[in-house]
Formats: sequence, structure tokens, C-alpha cells
Amino acid sequence: MNVGATADTAGYTRDAYGRVYLKGRISTGATAANTPLFVLPAGFRPTGDAVFIVGCAGALGQVQIIAATGSVQFVAGNNTYLSLEGINFIATG
Repeated sequence: MNVGATADTAGYTRDAYGRVYLKGRISTGATAANTPLFVLPAGFRPTGDAVFIVGCAGALGQVQIIAATGSVQFVAGNNTYLSLEGINFIATG
């Protein structure tokens, strides 16, 4: 779930060089560890599973992307909200 009017909507883009950038903040609420947040389509996934440290409501948290499925998952941290800003990687394909 997106946080609201004051934060960017969660999303992703890919540049001409094949680098994918995630953006926005997600309000995860009662989300448990390893809960999928959304799925990246083929061509927007990392070459291998990837783990990123993210900002979570004034603390640090962890997001992982499963390369085979494109699943972007909340792993750990304060689940009030998490920021996807700064996550970027080279995509397959």
C-alpha cells in the first residue's frame, strides 16, 4: 500500500543502460517478514537474488528481491512504512 499524498507512489523504471530504479514509500502495516510487496516483470529483475538496506520509519530495514520470480519482499524492520528510494541494480536481459 502506498503511504499517501506526501510521498511518491511506489514504482520502478529502467534506463537505457539496463539499470532498474525503485522509488516511493510503502506502508506495510501488519506485514510479516518475507511478505511480497509487489512483483517486478521479466526484464526488470536482478541477475541474482538481491538484498537492500532501506529506511523504515526512522530506523533501518531490509528488502530482498528474488530474481527468479521478481518478488520484492519486506524482510525486516519497522513495518509502519519503508522507503524504496535508492534501490537500484542492473537487470537481466
